[in-house]
Amino acid sequence: RLYEFESGQILLNGTDIREMDPNNLRENVAYCTQNVQLLHGTLRENITLYDRRYADREIYGAIEKLNLTEWFSGFPNGLDTGLEMGENNLSAGEAQLVTLVRLALKNPKLVLLDEITSRLDAATERRLSSAVEALCRDRTVVLIAHSQAAVGWMDRILYMRNGRLYENPQDGQEGAGTAYESKQ
Repeated sequence: RLYEFESGQILLNGTDIREMDPNNLRENVAYCTQNVQLLHGTLRENITLYDRRYADREIYGAIEKLNLTEWFSGFPNGLDTGLEMGENNLSAGEAQLVTLVRLALKNPKLVLLDEITSRLDAATERRLSSAVEALCRDRTVVLIAHSQAAVGWMDRILYMRNGRLYENPQDGQEGAGTAYESKQ
């Protein structure tokens, strides 16, 4: 709810989000962008965003759930490995993995992923794709991507053209297809 909308509804489990307590909404929705900013602190602090209610065993559980144990074992001091804001101590893909662990720990009902595979090497993309698949199991996911290969595992794909959503990639060209209106 960063922006208010004038018409239509956005429902989360059948409830209009305008009727939800904003804190409850934030607990149930998680967002990952293509540009992840790391904080000055440890890997633990970057995963938990300094929220001390998460025990290490919960963090390790999230790492295991996402099949990232091997990747995590490469950190010399485990969760106490220091990360510097603005430094290149993690690749863009590894920063994405930190965010995915954060999301798994939060356990949201709805996950929004915005172009998360756009700047990755092939090996990191495979690791990230496996983690995303594990994270998204049994929850609603909205994935925004320019590459059709990045969305191949989704149950339903919509294409946007000129502010309208279409079910088929060819629709919207010369008036073909059924559109879903978008007011933005």
